Amino acid sequence: MSVPPLPQSVDVAAPPDARVSRRRVRFVRRRLGPGPYLDYGCGRGDLLALLATRGSATGFVVDPVLAELARAAAPGCPVHTNAESLPAGVFRGVLAVMTTPPTAATLATWRRVLVPGGRVLLVGAVPDRPHGFAVRWIGYERWRGAPAAVLEGE
Repeated sequence: MSVPPLPQSVDVAAPPDARVSRRRVRFVRRRLGPGPYLDYGCGRGDLLALLATRGSATGFVVDPVLAELARAAAPGCPVHTNAESLPAGVFRGVLAVMTTPPTAATLATWRRVLVPGGRVLLVGAVPDRPHGFAVRWIGYERWRGAPAAVLEGE
């Protein structure tokens, strides 16, 4: 009796396929409405590029190497590496996929950059009550099986 081969390891850094990416964009648009969007922690810019096909999108990532990759993936989209350089009161929606809860400084940045009535779609580590935001749980986000919530300004 032969043993089946072990599954190949999955490269978590690999970009998602086009079908998965389109599903993610639909999910974001359903939860945040029309842009302009801020992809907070945009990584290499895969999702940023797709969001830009649906309207105005801006990226933010601290790592300058990732910022260059995001700029190449999403030509024409501004990608910031300094949170203070993000324009205030511009974004209708912020997308943030995080593995740790956002810090107070991050929450303050989101409040600063959102238009009145703007929303944050937070996927991953969602705090119980982020200061300055009301939390509306939406259950488990579909593309990673992570908890997700929409944060709305109070």
